[in-house]
Amino acid sequence: MIDFTNKAITTKSDLESEQLLKKAVAQGFGLPKGEKALIANRFFRFIGTPYKQILIPATISHAEFDQAISYTDLFGDPETELRKIVDSATRWCRAYGYEHLSIFANEGIDKFSGKGLAKTSEGIIKRVDADVMKPRKITIAELEKQLGCPIEIVS
Repeated sequence: MIDFTNKAITTKSDLESEQLLKKAVAQGFGLPKGEKALIANRFFRFIGTPYKQILIPATISHAEFDQAISYTDLFGDPETELRKIVDSATRWCRAYGYEHLSIFANEGIDKFSGKGLAKTSEGIIKRVDADVMKPRKITIAELEKQLGCPIEIVS
């Protein structure tokens, strides 16, 4: 996970702003207003001391805006990533003689599950399943109980 502390980040859409704010809240940053009131903003400054806080300045200089990191530079562009997946899948179909390929992904409570179905012109079907576990938040007390000894976090 990317630490937002002492960074300025710009977004290009309400969706990017909403995703950025959710990630920031997960990292423990406080919001100056409610999340829905902030998604229309395109410039976010994250400070770490004395408290983790998100600042939304009323005015921004060109220098500040130019030095800020773009959301897509940090996390990638979903459309470009999808295009890479489709390109790779198309090349795979061509290389192995499949004429149809379907890929499904679903979000569950504790994991993402995926399925791939490929079919040749002769009717041969290949099925593949995959699971990707979601990160789990755990307290030090739970970790100590699981390991059976005291834990000290060092950085």
